[in-house]
Amino acid sequence: MSKGTLRLGLIGCGPRGHEHVKAALATEQFEFSAVADLDAKRLGDLSEKYNPKKRYGDFNEMLSKEAPFDVVHLCTQPTLRKKAIIAALAAKAKAIVIEKPMALDYTEAATLVKLCQDGGALLVVNHQKRNMIEWTTLRETVTSGKLGDVKMLRSSCYGNLLNQGTHMLDMAWNVLGEPKPLWLLAGADSRVNEYPTHPAPRNTLVLMAYDNGVRANFAIGADAPEVPNSRCEWFWCNVEVRGTLGRAESVLDQGFKRWDKDGNLVESKISRWDDEFQGAGQAKISADIARALREPNFKHPQRGESALVGFACMEAACRSALNGGKVIEFPLTTGEDALAKWSRREGGK
Repeated sequence: MSKGTLRLGLIGCGPRGHEHVKAALATEQFEFSAVADLDAKRLGDLSEKYNPKKRYGDFNEMLSKEAPFDVVHLCTQPTLRKKAIIAALAAKAKAIVIEKPMALDYTEAATLVKLCQDGGALLVVNHQKRNMIEWTTLRETVTSGKLGDVKMLRSSCYGNLLNQGTHMLDMAWNVLGEPKPLWLLAGADSRVNEYPTHPAPRNTLVLMAYDNGVRANFAIGADAPEVPNSRCEWFWCNVEVRGTLGRAESVLDQGFKRWDKDGNLVESKISRWDDEFQGAGQAKISADIARALREPNFKHPQRGESALVGFACMEAACRSALNGGKVIEFPLTTGEDALAKWSRREGGK
C-alpha cells in the first residue's frame, strides 16, 4: 500500500458494488483490502475483476479480521443496512458508504445518521447523479445568478419515491443551494410499486416551498411525463429552473441547456450515462471521502445529514397524502413513518 492510500472494504458484490469499487479505485486513493458476499459466484466474479487482498463469505468475519478500515462500502438492500453499519462502527470504520434509499422509513434513516455521528464515522449516501456535469452545471448556473432571481423549479422522473424520487429531491435541493424546506403538500397514488424491495406510491405529486422563496413541483412515478429522446424510462429524470433572467434545464443522459429571458439558447453541455460522465460522478464521491478523512474541516456534500433532508421530504409527502393533502411543515419529528405505513396499508397494492 502506497503512502497515504486508504483501506477500502466492500460488502455486497452486486452491480452497485462493482460501480462503487471501480470508481473508488479510479481515484488512485484507495487500496481494495477486503470484500464480502454470501453469494460465492458474485464474490468470485468481482474479486477476479478488481483483485481485493482478501475475500470473505461473511461480512462480520471480514470486519473483525481486517479492521480497521478507512472506508466500508455497504452495497446491500436497505433492510440489511442497520446491522451492517453497527458492525462497521464496531470495527472502527472511519467512513461508511450506503446506497440510496438510505432506509425504508424516516425513523431508521434518522437513526443511521445518529449512529454514525455517535460512532465518530462519516456516513455517505450514494446520490452519485448530482455529481454529473448536467446537474453541477445547473447548480452553478443558479448560484452564480445567471438566471436572476429564481422563482420556480419543476422536476419529474420515472420510478417511485424510493428508487428515483430520492435522487430528484436531493438534486433539486442541491441545485437551489441547499435551502431549508419550509412546507410541503402532496397527493399520491393508492397503488404501490415495490421494484421489488423499494415499496412506495406508484405516483406522487409534490408542491414544496423553500426558505429562499422558491416554489417547487415534483412529479415522481411510473406515469410521470416521458422525456423525449431518452434511451429508456429510467432516464426520464429532469429538472427545470426559471428565474427573472431566463431558464435552464438538465436531463439525465442528455445534458444541460440555458435560455435567456427572450428564449434564446445561450449555453449547452452534453452528458451521458457512461464511464466518462456517470463514472466521474461516482468517483467524486470517493474522492470527497478521501478529502474528508484527510481534512477535518471539509464536509462531504453527500453526508448522511444532507441525505436526510431529501428523505424527510419523501416522508412529508406521504404524511400529506395520507391526510388528504394536508400541509406538512418542517422540520419533521420521527416516529410517524408515513412512507412505511403507506406501503403496508390494507388494499395499497
